[in-house]
Amino acid sequence: MARDLTGISAEDTIGILTLGGATALGLEHEIGSLDRGKWADICVMELAGVDRHAREQVAEAVLEADSSAISTTLVAGRVVFRRSDEE
Repeated sequence: MARDLTGISAEDTIGILTLGGATALGLEHEIGSLDRGKWADICVMELAGVDRHAREQVAEAVLEADSSAISTTLVAGRVVFRRSDEE
């Protein structure tokens, strides 16, 4: 399912998905960015074929990716999922 990303930058997309959501919940001092003292909930994705300098392509890849792109997930700083190399 393609999404139209014209009108929102990659930086804005990431901001909305992270600190924007935390702010909406009134939790921006606890979550939403990677800062000392905040909860470390992180999803690491492998975005093969994306030019690392093409920010708009990264935003599109994140929005288009499915669960198979997730390689590691951390909740409260602890690894809860790590895809094995055999998969």
